[in-house]
Amino acid sequence: MKRLYRTIIQAIFILTAAASGLRAQQFFPGAGTVTLPELSTAAAQSMHLTSALLTVNLVSDAVKLPSFAKTMVWRDGAWRDKDKNTISVQLLFPIRILEEKPEIKARYKLDYETTYLRGTSPVSIKFTEFLPADKAASFHAKADFPLQPIIIDGSGLAYSSAGPGLEAVQWRVNRQLGKNNATDAGVFKGKTGQKDGTPTNKIGGVIVNIIFRCVGGGKIDWADNGKDLRKLAPDLVLKLSQPNCD
Repeated sequence: MKRLYRTIIQAIFILTAAASGLRAQQFFPGAGTVTLPELSTAAAQSMHLTSALLTVNLVSDAVKLPSFAKTMVWRDGAWRDKDKNTISVQLLFPIRILEEKPEIKARYKLDYETTYLRGTSPVSIKFTEFLPADKAASFHAKADFPLQPIIIDGSGLAYSSAGPGLEAVQWRVNRQLGKNNATDAGVFKGKTGQKDGTPTNKIGGVIVNIIFRCVGGGKIDWADNGKDLRKLAPDLVLKLSQPNCD
């Protein structure tokens, strides 16, 4: 029994996509699994993420379980063991005590710590989430990355430096980020093809305000200022149309 338990412990966290070829949601006798969240390079870049750490552990409010916490770092489009740099798609946890004592209820605790850039200033965001470790699901859980990008797309706008036309666009986003409300803002000016992004929680309102600045000092407020972008564009991609600055 001790040898089996020790073998399971040694196997924790060393499953790698390259070495094992494991599919998501594959199950293992005597072990619970957590499939790590998907985070594409494109999504990370659109949110200006510079780092993402995820620490996963199996916990219970009823009893103190041995800690098998492991920290993963997202880098080059994949989750990697912070110490070994091996790419992982799933983490394993010994759950024999949960099988032998079904009255013990446990959860997977996921602690996220991410950093994104607003301009040149780094902003740190921390999240804690819990996923059920249920026997009915073979003690398997699948994590979902808690952030998604808000995209302000001004790539189709044309600008003018003299005479009638659009001079600049000011945008401001208010939303919940982590446990706090947060505001980011930016300006498009002078050239076509500009767009920008910022992260937000996957729940909660996203309030966007846009001001079009016209050559000569005039301004035009976006018609949907103050409304929830989730209702206007559920994918949180706002594609701006050319205003009439004539």
